[in-house]
Amino acid sequence: MASKAELREQAEALGRELGVSVDTAGLNFDGLTKLVEGLQAQRPGVAPAPAQVEPPRPVEVVNTPAPVARPAVAAQPAPARPVNGADDGALGGPPPRGKRREPPKVPYYVAKGRSIVCARGSIDEYQEIKARDLGLATPEACASQLAHLIERGIVVKTGA
Repeated sequence: MASKAELREQAEALGRELGVSVDTAGLNFDGLTKLVEGLQAQRPGVAPAPAQVEPPRPVEVVNTPAPVARPAVAAQPAPARPVNGADDGALGGPPPRGKRREPPKVPYYVAKGRSIVCARGSIDEYQEIKARDLGLATPEACASQLAHLIERGIVVKTGA
């Protein structure tokens, strides 16, 4: 087996013999080998060198069990179910309606679709709110803030 330097010299010599410029810079061992083989094939009256053939590798025989045949199963169509939203247990359709929430019977409550964060925490729609929940220093300030929330439509005042 020739080294890279020997292959480079051989490629340059074959190139001079054939009158072809040969650039061997940057070629690795495999590239130089292919270049030399190609140049040798171009030489007139010279048969190309036989390719090196690796001896065949022995085949390893592995005993695997035969696949198990599975019985054929006929596909059964799914039973037809109406999808109309009725209370028949069928999937799909519109969701069931929830109970309608009624406004509470308290003097003040939070309006529908609103919520308030105050000293007591978060108060959601239709929940009772009192002036003291607003957490201001004086009862007068709490009452004026509650009146302001009523004007803006965040709190609803009932006649209770």
